[in-house]
Amino acid sequence: MKEITKIDILISNSEIAEIYFPEWRKGQALFNTLHKYYPNIADSIRGGQYDTFYNNDRIEDCINYLKTKI
Repeated sequence: MKEITKIDILISNSEIAEIYFPEWRKGQALFNTLHKYYPNIADSIRGGQYDTFYNNDRIEDCINYLKTKI
């Protein structure tokens, strides 16, 4: 059985956020969820190469980066 990680929980909460806020894109939901639980990390990537708020294409790279930080 796979161990549930903090990243798994973050992604699951992000997917729940997409349900509650259907106007949010996947990247927005991920970034907003990240900011809720890990505001310092979210602030550190804001506007950079891992910021998914405006760009869904960065999601995979962001998640890989977050695995090294969370």
